[in-house]
Amino acid sequence: MTFRQRIEDNPMIWVLSMLVAGFLAGFGAYETILRVSNQVRVSESEHKTMQRAATRVAELEEQIKVLKAREGKTPSAHRLYISAALVEGQPKNILSAVKLDEFFYISSRWLGASANGYYEQRWEIRDEEGLVAEQRHPFVVKEDGEYSTWASFLIRSGEHKPGSYRLRVFLNGQRFEDRELLVTGK
Repeated sequence: MTFRQRIEDNPMIWVLSMLVAGFLAGFGAYETILRVSNQVRVSESEHKTMQRAATRVAELEEQIKVLKAREGKTPSAHRLYISAALVEGQPKNILSAVKLDEFFYISSRWLGASANGYYEQRWEIRDEEGLVAEQRHPFVVKEDGEYSTWASFLIRSGEHKPGSYRLRVFLNGQRFEDRELLVTGK
């Protein structure tokens, strides 16, 4: 009597092996359905966290409306710096030109910003074809005076070429600065 005949003749082993085969087939079908329908498994705790966050959306939108209604007064001055590095949020060095494929930082120093006023800042880099890069930074100043912001940028050589670009800075939708930005090759 062969091993196969022993398994086929023993009903308990045959039933258990069919149960295992059915379980594996069902699990494989479940995984396939998840993959084909682009679904992911989420733990129960993560699902509850997402539900709590979703319930706070309306509250946060209301807070944003209140902040925007408290739009800060126009600052008296703006200083714009382009640097290769930042130290504690301040420019380490000032660049006259930036290189393709190398990160650089644009820092804004707002003078005369009003305390508790809401500001929406936007930096834009443009070429002759349009927008190349954009960063936004909303902020609320704690006390009257000076406030600094910064953002990092990277202009990729595969998508753009060396030349003159425009760097524009907006605050609460108003253009504050429009400057030439020289971009060199590697």
